[in-house]
Amino acid sequence: MNTKERIMDCALTLFSKSGYDAVSVEQIALEVGIKAPSLDKHFKNKQAIFDGIMLNMQMKYDEQMHSMNMHLYESEKDTSVFNKISTEDLVQKVHDLISYSIHDKTISNFRKSLTIEQFRNKEFAALYTQRYYSNLMNYLGLLGLISFISYLSADVFSPLAYPGYNWMAQAVSDLSATNAPSLTLWN
Repeated sequence: MNTKERIMDCALTLFSKSGYDAVSVEQIALEVGIKAPSLDKHFKNKQAIFDGIMLNMQMKYDEQMHSMNMHLYESEKDTSVFNKISTEDLVQKVHDLISYSIHDKTISNFRKSLTIEQFRNKEFAALYTQRYYSNLMNYLGLLGLISFISYLSADVFSPLAYPGYNWMAQAVSDLSATNAPSLTLWN
């Protein structure tokens, strides 16, 4: 890892613990093991470090989406694929993406830093909303998967909160009800 990458990595770790505003350039330099003026060789200021982190996060996330054959910003590419795969395969695909987002250290630290700052900074709040809500909802909406969320929640998240309850059976029951809006997606 080169110095520029170390700076971004250390800065992101610090941002994820304390938030962007609470971390100084001096703290980042100390964490990297260099003097603060040396940061200037790589980044103009703390905002430039964050911008570099943002760019890296986008590239990393795009690579993962590509490896999973998903296109968050071009959902029309996925519509035909998602309409042809089984419910179980679709659940697995979304589960894998969520699992990646939760367990990848860099992606997780970035999300943590935005979570902290969204309550302090309007720009970070807008970025958080766009990245973790608006983009996902637009993607799911364009794919016709909004009603699929209850099924996914039942399969992926609910067992963690309520072990032993058969959420899958309930979700399948809900999705197969005659008045369920998702029937056209699955038939």
